[in-house]
Amino acid sequence: QTHRMAAVKELTTEQREKLEIVRAEIPIDAYSEPAMTTDASLLRYLRAEEWHVQKAVHRLRDTFRWREEQRPHEIAREEVADVLALGSLYRNGVDRQGRPIIYVKPAVRNPHTAERRIQTMIWTLEEAINSMGEGVEKMCWILDFSSRARSPDGRQVAQGVLTVLQNHYPERLGIAFLLNAPWWMSALFTVISPFIETATKRKIHWVNGKQADLFVALSTEIDPSQLECAYGGTLEVPPEFCSVKKPSS
Repeated sequence: QTHRMAAVKELTTEQREKLEIVRAEIPIDAYSEPAMTTDASLLRYLRAEEWHVQKAVHRLRDTFRWREEQRPHEIAREEVADVLALGSLYRNGVDRQGRPIIYVKPAVRNPHTAERRIQTMIWTLEEAINSMGEGVEKMCWILDFSSRARSPDGRQVAQGVLTVLQNHYPERLGIAFLLNAPWWMSALFTVISPFIETATKRKIHWVNGKQADLFVALSTEIDPSQLECAYGGTLEVPPEFCSVKKPSS
């Protein structure tokens, strides 16, 4: 409650008025998940739409429909446990701003369908949001492509995840590091770039090199105590995520 009041207090008069207009369209009991209709939630959609009221309202309602159909908050860990066990996707540690860190390691052999992997990503997003401390709304992502091995439907998964993120989790990305990304990732980004919000593009950092180079880039945002050993930090990988290889030094 205190954080929400602080967030509203920092708004300009015009922004407060726009928030009130959205609030009139989306009352606090407009949706079954109370967290989706807080001031903080409405403000994320307004900011994502550059304070265009009707666009924000439309996007919120689209997300309500999507959540009613997909029920992301009801996905049980047991449903995605076999995908999580591969160690290709998980949350571990927080960055210097207290934002949860999500690791994505596409090189880990993953026999599951694109649909299952996207479902696991959605579970991870929901779990990361639930883990956030007071005043934290965003996440830090580390996508490690250091091993050139990849699944044949990697592009499909990447595109599906980007679509879900942009459409239904606006203003949740704090920063993303793409480590040693392959050429196809850069090519995919070029193709979809016109459809990605400018603010989102500014948060994506492409980093190439060996462990020492990765550490220099990552440690600007992540304390070594919260960074995995594979990248020069001291944080261990949770034992349930075992398929992790160390980049060459």
